[in-house]
Amino acid sequence: MAELADMAVGVLMLVMAAGCTWLGWTSLRRPLGSPVIMRGPGWLVRTWGLGYLLLGVGLAAEEMGRIAGEEPV
Repeated sequence: MAELADMAVGVLMLVMAAGCTWLGWTSLRRPLGSPVIMRGPGWLVRTWGLGYLLLGVGLAAEEMGRIAGEEPV
């Protein structure tokens, strides 16, 4: 039962990582376009987008390693 719960948490984290990556990528590509998640000057929106993009990639990499059996650091 614990393995099933761990797998469910892993899938949820991967979905969250994909969402963060998508939000970051759309903010980097179109800082003043839709969807408008953050408002402000273009450089600030792009910086926010880069942060979210890196957060999503990092979450995905960490979770894929955990699912594959890698020990957490």
